[in-house]
Amino acid sequence: MEALDRHSNCWFDAAHPRRIGSIEFLLSGLSYGIGDKASGFVDSNLHAELLQKVYPDVGGQRQPPLSLFRDLTQAQNSLGSFLGSDRGEMLEPFIGTEAAALFSRPALQMLVTIRLQELAENKDSKLPWIWLGAILGDLPVYAELIDELVAALCKTDFVNIVREDHESQWPYYARRLFRQSTFMIKS
Repeated sequence: MEALDRHSNCWFDAAHPRRIGSIEFLLSGLSYGIGDKASGFVDSNLHAELLQKVYPDVGGQRQPPLSLFRDLTQAQNSLGSFLGSDRGEMLEPFIGTEAAALFSRPALQMLVTIRLQELAENKDSKLPWIWLGAILGDLPVYAELIDELVAALCKTDFVNIVREDHESQWPYYARRLFRQSTFMIKS
C-alpha cells in the first residue's frame, strides 16, 4: 500500500528499504555492529574482502558502485538510524582513510559543486547530471548549492539532450532528475 501512498516522513527517510542496497546495508551494519572496535577486528583478509566489495572489478578496473555515492546524510533520519550516517566515516575503519574519504559528506558535496560548475560551463553535458542523480537522487540538494542547481536546471535543454541520445540510459536519468529536481530544491 505504501507504494501508492507515499508519506514523506517515511518515504524520504534514510532507513526506507528502497534507499539502501545489499552492499550498503552490509557495510553500514558491519560498521554499526563493530563500532570503534574495528581496529582489533579487521585483519588483512577482511580488509581485502571489504575493499573488494567497495571497489569491485568492473571490466578490468576497480570501481565503486554508484550506489555507494548516495549521500544519505541529506535524507531525513527520523529513526536516528545508522543507515543515515556519513558513509566515509563509517567505512574508514574497514577500508582505510584514503579509500573512505571519497564517500564522505564533504567529498560528496565537493563533487556536486564540481559537477554544477561543469554544467555552468557546458549546459549540454550529461555526465554531471548522472553524478547528481547518483549522489542526491531524490534527496534535498545541499543548501549552499541550491542557486547553482536552479541555474543548471534553467539552462539545460533536457528535451534536446534526450532527443540526441535516445539509445542510452540518459533519457531515464533525465526524466528522473527533472521530476526529482522540484523536491530537491523545495526541501
